[in-house]
Amino acid sequence: MVPVPARYTQGPKRRRRGRLTMPPKQRRNRVVLDEGDIPMKQFKALKVVQAACLPVKRDEKERPYYTYFYPGDDVIVKSEDSATENEWVAKIEEIRMQTEGPYFLVSWYFSAHDIVERIKASYCQDDTSDFCHRLVSSEHNKILDFLAKQTNTNERYLSNEKRTLWWETMLEVISVLHYDESSLDPPQFTEEDFFTRRSFDLTTTLLSPGLDENACTLCHEGYDPFPLETLSGRDSDSGYSRSPDTNNYDPLHFCPNPTCRKWYHRQCLLAEHTEHPFTPFIGARPIRLLAVDPDAPEPHFELARFTYPVPPRGKFSQMTLDAEPRWDSVLKKLTHLPPGLVRIAQQPIVKRAGEGTDSVFGNLKDVVLARRICYQELEGGVENVVDEVTTLFALLDGEDGEEAWRQIWHTLDTRMRPLASPYTPYWDNLLLNGIPDDASFPTVTCPSCQSAI
Repeated sequence: MVPVPARYTQGPKRRRRGRLTMPPKQRRNRVVLDEGDIPMKQFKALKVVQAACLPVKRDEKERPYYTYFYPGDDVIVKSEDSATENEWVAKIEEIRMQTEGPYFLVSWYFSAHDIVERIKASYCQDDTSDFCHRLVSSEHNKILDFLAKQTNTNERYLSNEKRTLWWETMLEVISVLHYDESSLDPPQFTEEDFFTRRSFDLTTTLLSPGLDENACTLCHEGYDPFPLETLSGRDSDSGYSRSPDTNNYDPLHFCPNPTCRKWYHRQCLLAEHTEHPFTPFIGARPIRLLAVDPDAPEPHFELARFTYPVPPRGKFSQMTLDAEPRWDSVLKKLTHLPPGLVRIAQQPIVKRAGEGTDSVFGNLKDVVLARRICYQELEGGVENVVDEVTTLFALLDGEDGEEAWRQIWHTLDTRMRPLASPYTPYWDNLLLNGIPDDASFPTVTCPSCQSAI
């Protein structure tokens, strides 16, 4: 058994990795492991354990420190590529113990380089690009083209290739963050962090989800949040700073409607999906942006009437004259909220590559939170929520008690949680330092639901 010390020592911070040139050939079977692996049959005969406390160190000069490894943890594995941009990363599936120490069953995370090598090994007898492209399918060609443009070497793809590893090959526990581009609550990370958006199947050598699923549906181009041209200032505390070249990257607009949840390039939208300059709407564009509910397929019921175009004829053709007083009556319900919060709720959701942490989600989280707080106030604030929960509590002892519990937790999670966040200085600071709050945004619309975005 690996001894557990009486007192643990804190491990060193993860070393910042330089951006090195990849070797021309890297195969996973060339990874150099201290003790190698054992056959699966022998591994299955060992005793299952729920955790292992191990002494680990990044190199021979460092003092070892102790850390726990659990199934489900992401780890860096010792290899001849350690401390390079092609560092090997794996997910622990199972831990089994023998007398000398534990063995781990892991699933490998592939890098973009690994996937290109695997596709070439499966389909190409020649390394020349033209020859390879003639042999593989159109989907594989899209994958090869997409990965060739990838400049961030910390994106990984969880594969279904498994291997048993001896405990001395474990270097450290890390977090490979799951980045779902349709999520309203994506993780916050920079180009120094490992992240994953897709998995890789060794049998089909395809990615899941496919490249088109999270790409701009108008041009089918995938999104790289950290282009190489913007990776500067690596000696700074954050390891990241904005480059002037950021301005060359097209901003993306997001539709938060649950039936859409897609990002679109601004230039793609400007080509065909803009509001006609001579089509007046009942409500101004900021009101129509606020009306796009991130939690419902239809505009918020208090704001829906402001989202329609003014009809050219008939008794409703003068509705724009009455829209301001009607909007004022709605706005009165929001007067006790911070003005900065209400203004941010009326912003479009945008992001742009090369903006550091903001490259991942832009102002998405803040706009969604601000809109939810506004909706909560438009619906009566805390008083209505308390009345709803009180009514549901009366149903707990009846036949629908289980459903009542679910409704209570859903109500508390979706409608009470935002109440902790209307802190005025936070929203005022966002207006000063965040995405500009002005009329410079183009009047683009969602290609799917035609909402203002």
